[in-house]
Amino acid sequence: MVWLGSTVHLFLRFDGRIGRGRFWAGLFTLAFIGSGLVVFGPDLFAARGGSGTDIWLVFLALLLGVWMLAALMANRLHDGNRTGWLFLLYGGGPIILARFNDGMAAADNPVWAPLACYLAALILVLWSLVDLGARPGTRGANRFGPASRAH
Repeated sequence: MVWLGSTVHLFLRFDGRIGRGRFWAGLFTLAFIGSGLVVFGPDLFAARGGSGTDIWLVFLALLLGVWMLAALMANRLHDGNRTGWLFLLYGGGPIILARFNDGMAAADNPVWAPLACYLAALILVLWSLVDLGARPGTRGANRFGPASRAH
C-alpha cells in the first residue's frame, strides 16, 4: 500500500517535494485521465440524459482535476525551494491571457493584439514546463523537507 500513500501525496497534498520523474509521471497521468474524460465524457453525459446532477458531477471532476494539478505543481515547486503559490502564475496565467485575448479579438483592436496574448500564454506554458520539468531541484534539505529521491 506504499503506492497509495505516494499517490495521495502526489495528487492531493501540498507539502513536501517531488522530483522531475514523478512530476512528469503525474502530469502524463492527469493528461491521460483528462483525455479520457474529454473523449468518453460527452457520450456518458448524453446516455444519462444530461440531468442537473450530471452538471454537478462534471463541476466536481473539474475541481478535483485542478486541485490535483495544483498539488502536483506545488510539490515540484517546493523541490526548487520556491513557494507553491507560483502555481497561480504557471497554471492560471495562460488561462487569464487566453480569456483576455477573447475580449481583445471581439473589440476593435489591432490585429497583432490577440496574437500577442496567445504568444505570451504560449511562452508562459513553455517556461513552466521547462522550469518544472527540466530544472533540477535543490540538493539536500530545504524549507519544504528532505531532498526528493532523484534529481
